[in-house]
Amino acid sequence: LGGELDSIDFFKHKECLIAGLVTRAARLSYVGEPGWEISCAAVDAPRLYKALLNEGVLPAGLYAQTSMRVEKGFCAMGHELDSDVSPVEVGLDRFVRPSGEFTGSTSLAERRQNPAKQQLKSLLFKDKAVVPIGHEPVYKDGEIIGKTSSCAFGYRLGQPVGLAFILVDNNSVDNPIEVQVDIAGNKATATVVDGALYDSTNSRMKA
Repeated sequence: LGGELDSIDFFKHKECLIAGLVTRAARLSYVGEPGWEISCAAVDAPRLYKALLNEGVLPAGLYAQTSMRVEKGFCAMGHELDSDVSPVEVGLDRFVRPSGEFTGSTSLAERRQNPAKQQLKSLLFKDKAVVPIGHEPVYKDGEIIGKTSSCAFGYRLGQPVGLAFILVDNNSVDNPIEVQVDIAGNKATATVVDGALYDSTNSRMKA
């Protein structure tokens, strides 16, 4: 199975034959590990799934995916992304065409000139026993400065992790701050971090 897949460069895609089936494989990963996203005709999905299982591939559930994507700082629609959030606030502006007209280009240009007061940051919780679930208020010096959007236990890091929209004025890349997250009435301490908590250089994904 790996021959054609291994020949795909990072962030590229091509048509591949897997178990005799025509597929489209993209060399990227929503969980931060080396891998591919594979598409095929709906009628071929059961056969492709069985072929992958026969090669030793183990299925993982949605909670595992969420844990890994939060460790990597990857956004999800309905959590970090919606119609009110632009790529500027979530660190995805580098994937947007820098000039020219397209749907939403005028609004995006205005947002670049006047960015929202809150931007997406990563949270690393100190207490391994806390269970944040997302949408909790984030406090600094007794004042609310943001809200979590997605949280999980980061098994690669061995600590609870989260993503949160934080007031930019209250955070600095050079001077990470500690905040308190209100989890069901109990304050849990977390460190605000710019970028991914796991493999911030993407070396794993490019391996």
